Amino acid sequence: MNGLIRKLAVLAVLWSVCELLMPEGKQQQMVRAAVSVLVLTALLSAAGIWLRGEQAVLPAVSQLGWQASQDQYRRTALTAFANQAKSWCEAFCRRAGYEAQAEVSLHMDGSLDSVVLMLTPQTPLMDTQQLADRLAQELNTERERVHIAEES
Repeated sequence: MNGLIRKLAVLAVLWSVCELLMPEGKQQQMVRAAVSVLVLTALLSAAGIWLRGEQAVLPAVSQLGWQASQDQYRRTALTAFANQAKSWCEAFCRRAGYEAQAEVSLHMDGSLDSVVLMLTPQTPLMDTQQLADRLAQELNTERERVHIAEES
């Protein structure tokens, strides 16, 4: 919209300069016709942008809005993945004989940051170090990313 207003302002100035410089008669009519065609072209291009639904107004702001919605979608998806991983880790620990509360953190690129497990032994089938090793292997990550806090 700002571009359209700018174009029309430039054309209006051009029109008035041409009006002042041209003598009366056929030449003035030709200049008026030429400038009228330019104004009509500017209006039609603006109407075409509007009909196509493109956002010609503040494209930088609309790009920021798109980026913000992508970041929000990414955070929502990562939260869902982290919750799934949390549930999976807790179920894995239950099968190993521990009651567990898990916290899973992911980086913004989706890679695993850390897994923190609070374990309460029920009928353990393996010790906590074996459990952490096995969990890291299943998650396809380094063992250092799996942290265990054991309750008695």
